[in-house]
Amino acid sequence: MIAREICQRVLERAAATGADYAELFAEHTTNHAINMVDSKVDSIDDNLVAGASVRVFKGLRSVTATTVDTTEAGLLRCADEAAQALGRGPRSCPSASTSGSSGTSTRWPSSLPPWATPERWRS
Repeated sequence: MIAREICQRVLERAAATGADYAELFAEHTTNHAINMVDSKVDSIDDNLVAGASVRVFKGLRSVTATTVDTTEAGLLRCADEAAQALGRGPRSCPSASTSGSSGTSTRWPSSLPPWATPERWRS
C-alpha cells in the first residue's frame, strides 16, 4: 500500500526529535453488508475505513498522530506532528485528542497507567 521508501522517510521524520522508537500503521478496508428481514432486503451497507497513524515513543511517553491523508505529504505532516508533540514533553501536551486543519489528530498520554508501570518507578 505504501512504498518502502516513503515508510522510511515517514519513520525518520517521526523520530526526528529523539524518539526511541517509531511505528507507522496504515489501513484500507472495504466492508459490504446486506441485511435481510423476512426474506426482504432491509439495508445495504458499504463502508471504507482508510487512514494511517504514526506513533512515537521516548522512555515511558508516547504520542500517536492520525490522518486520513495517506499521500506522502500527508504522512510526513502526520509524522511531523507526532515528532513535535514528543519533543515538547508531557507538560505542554493535552491529555485528550486535538484536531488540526491538516486532517490529523494527536493523542498524548503523559505517562503509562499505574498497572503498566513497574513498581520501582511508582512514587
